[in-house]
Amino acid sequence: MSSSFPPLPDNPNPFAYNPPTGNAAFSNQPYGGTGFGPPPRQPASLALSALFSLLLSLVSPVFICLCFPYLTAILSLAGIVMGHIALSRISKSGGTLSGGGLAIGGLAVGYPSLLFGLAFSAFIIFATLAPKDLGKPDPALANTPAGRLKAADNKINTDNDGVAHGNTPEAKALAEEYAQTMKTLREALFTKGKKGFSLSGGNFVTYCELHEGRCAFITHVPQYRKFDDDAKKSLAEIAWVAAQETVADTLDEGDELGVGMKGVVLYGKVMVGHVTAIGGEKRGLEKEGENNEEMLESFFALDPDEIPKPAPIKLDDPAKPNEPAPNPNED
Repeated sequence: MSSSFPPLPDNPNPFAYNPPTGNAAFSNQPYGGTGFGPPPRQPASLALSALFSLLLSLVSPVFICLCFPYLTAILSLAGIVMGHIALSRISKSGGTLSGGGLAIGGLAVGYPSLLFGLAFSAFIIFATLAPKDLGKPDPALANTPAGRLKAADNKINTDNDGVAHGNTPEAKALAEEYAQTMKTLREALFTKGKKGFSLSGGNFVTYCELHEGRCAFITHVPQYRKFDDDAKKSLAEIAWVAAQETVADTLDEGDELGVGMKGVVLYGKVMVGHVTAIGGEKRGLEKEGENNEEMLESFFALDPDEIPKPAPIKLDDPAKPNEPAPNPNED
């Protein structure tokens, strides 16, 4: 009777490591080797839809520069669709597909490009199909007081065409004098603050409407919105005195005088009264209001002799069609 050496214990230690037995293919493999555990994970492949999403979205803005915004909208929309498809496939792949960052990048670029492409396309379509006279004043209202005041407003928004405008050469000269006076007084009497963006270039762009017995100044006040109430009140007093001094040699005592102070969009102080050399800073001032440019409309009414007359219509001579054609056989 044979026996193993050394003899096996009757009660083997349950905590001792006993190598596996039976399958020779795995008997010589160390613990944790290729013979045990799940197989190693294969590297994830790139989702092509994610790559296409990013490429389409990056290329789409180029067509805005080439004046083809509709192509921008189409390509960016395709990039957005591909990006969402890529994210859906990656989430369902169980880790076998990669490229989520590319898809998110495509969406981040695609959505703004789509909005820009649609906006530019709509602008081009509107500009092409809109009536040619859109935005122009109604010819029927061009010579009304309100229409002429609105036209004057548009002239003082910027200093692109100069700082002085008027309905006559004399009125333009008065506007230039008034604009320079206001700028000088502001620099002398008000503390200079930080310079900001100004459509008028820091100038008091002024329009003067001058007629027999009346005159009105409307002026763009640079950075008007930054003035507090006390400063606006002081500036209005200066503007009224400057108007009185400007027209002193042009209008007579008792003639009508108006002043309107305007910011970028809205009017501020509007003042009307009459010309006088008597009194202080409110001399001749009869009425004032805030954001009430209608007070100035009467100054922009045309006198009867100033209303443009329509061109005469040329009529055919009614006798000519009835005249008999000359007979070539007559002597």
